Amino acid sequence: MPAPRLSPQRITFAAVTAWLLPSLILANLIMIGDAFTSTGPDADMISAAVTAWTAGPVMGLLMGWPFLLAAFAAWGLLHHWRLATPKVAAGVGLLCGAAAGIALGGRGGETQWIFAGPVIGAITGLAVWWVAYGLPRGETALADPRQP
Repeated sequence: MPAPRLSPQRITFAAVTAWLLPSLILANLIMIGDAFTSTGPDADMISAAVTAWTAGPVMGLLMGWPFLLAAFAAWGLLHHWRLATPKVAAGVGLLCGAAAGIALGGRGGETQWIFAGPVIGAITGLAVWWVAYGLPRGETALADPRQP
């Protein structure tokens, strides 16, 4: 059985999803988290949170390309071997998200990224799989496409 055919449009939309989704999630977590302090909303930080929608994708591309490259290499191999399932996509996203979380945490001791990275990565992996392959009629998101 050959691997499912992917259209260039689906591959492009999946690549954009892999780039934008974690960038925007991270930008909003950082900026909105800073905007609402214990004393209430801070107007300057709220305006900075709005700019996160511009800065997030730019920083995601500049700093996230190694993780995107690794994820797309894994996707290409898994697609070739007909192993690109939602569970595997979530696993690849989790691993890339863990690596990104470790890189974001750095030596500064910001351990929240070590936990947030894998969650964001798994969500992104599932979203990319859904954009690339879609759901055939009558199937659930966790169905294995290799089963007849």
